Amino acid sequence: MMMAFAMSPVFGQKQLPASLQSYAVNWGYSVKQMFQAAGYDVPGPKASFDLVPNFDTRSNEPRLDSTITYYGYDVTHQDSLPLMRNVYTYPQDDMQVNTEYFYDFDHWTPLSRTVMVFDELDRMVDAFAQVYDDAIGDFIPDSRIEFYPHENSLTEADSFFVSGWSVEFKAWYRLFSVWNTFDGSGRLRESLSSTTLFEFPIVFLDRYYYNNDGDLSGVESFNIDGEEEYPSSRESFWYVDHLLQSSTIETSDGFNGWIAESKKEYTYTPFRKEELVKSFLINLQTNDWELNQVIGYVYDSSERIIQREEASATEEGGWDRLLKTFDYFQDESFASEGNWYYDNQLDEWVLQDKKYYFYNQTTAYDPIDPSETEVLMMWPNPASDNVQFGLEGSVSLQLFGPAGQILRQHELNTGDRKLDLSGLPSGAYYVKAKNEDGHFAGTLIIQQ
Repeated sequence: MMMAFAMSPVFGQKQLPASLQSYAVNWGYSVKQMFQAAGYDVPGPKASFDLVPNFDTRSNEPRLDSTITYYGYDVTHQDSLPLMRNVYTYPQDDMQVNTEYFYDFDHWTPLSRTVMVFDELDRMVDAFAQVYDDAIGDFIPDSRIEFYPHENSLTEADSFFVSGWSVEFKAWYRLFSVWNTFDGSGRLRESLSSTTLFEFPIVFLDRYYYNNDGDLSGVESFNIDGEEEYPSSRESFWYVDHLLQSSTIETSDGFNGWIAESKKEYTYTPFRKEELVKSFLINLQTNDWELNQVIGYVYDSSERIIQREEASATEEGGWDRLLKTFDYFQDESFASEGNWYYDNQLDEWVLQDKKYYFYNQTTAYDPIDPSETEVLMMWPNPASDNVQFGLEGSVSLQLFGPAGQILRQHELNTGDRKLDLSGLPSGAYYVKAKNEDGHFAGTLIIQQ
């Protein structure tokens, strides 16, 4: 049976050291994907390879062969413009290779290839990512993660190291390192982390504390300068019957005091899985908590997650709502995963994209051939401030970055044909659109 790590907030995802989490936002796409595939909670685009093989049953059915993500696709509507595809191969029992593709007009274009190596306990010990270089027509090194697991633990590592590839020097360089210390009970006690900021080395220390029931009760984080430790933040946790009820993050005021920053509150189902997670930020003017995010989970009769809804507060005082839906092929193996957003004007959920999983040439749904895509007319191109589109009627539009990630999504009403490009750096972007006449795609060059 495959283990599903994509839903790790519910199923106990591994955490990076607290001091590194704020820096993880700026890590490269490949690094984030490798960490997420290994089961770590890393901010940013979620890993396309949602499933990690289980050693004991890796050779048994079902084994994931590929996934295909369709833009705005639903099996009840013959609307099948493909978006992304991931192909999985298993050269040997302890290895999985994931190759990611992006659908470009009428063919699949390679984006990346990641090799993951597992030990005899099915723990990832090495991950090597490559990106596709159009100029040479081949994959080139991008990043690498080396894990050194702690004894027989399935979740903890004595250390791990992340390296990036220098195209100029054709050599690896260290991005960051983590060394962990454990007590006699195998509990994590300290994490020492090092990375660089503007070419200057910086070092962090995180200390972990536990209550009398053995639950993690707090994490204190420090910046290290020589032999001096300077407090930076701390997080506190409260439990009932080993179930986390709330957590609070405070930051140092620089004078041996603490300033509340954020907190989370949790509620659970009768079978002890997360049902609702509320996140709050402190309002420094009123010194009171303000709700800024709510995540809710729905499960089926087999206690498998079938819905995850996320509502995030906007600066205008409203809420942005996103929904993930899941159904299953067999046991915990996904058959499909849908992404929806709530259109406040239409007052309904709108399907953004849907991913289908294929196992051993078998799937819960028959794959449908891609629909034809026409050239999307855009001007000016190159553009800087805004761009206009030559489409009639209501238009659904998506803007993708170089790695294939969705950067912006818009619903353009009749007569509205201009898209604001502010905040986007110079580079090549991929645009997909559809209206009642069909599907359209094109490359947009932004020059700021």
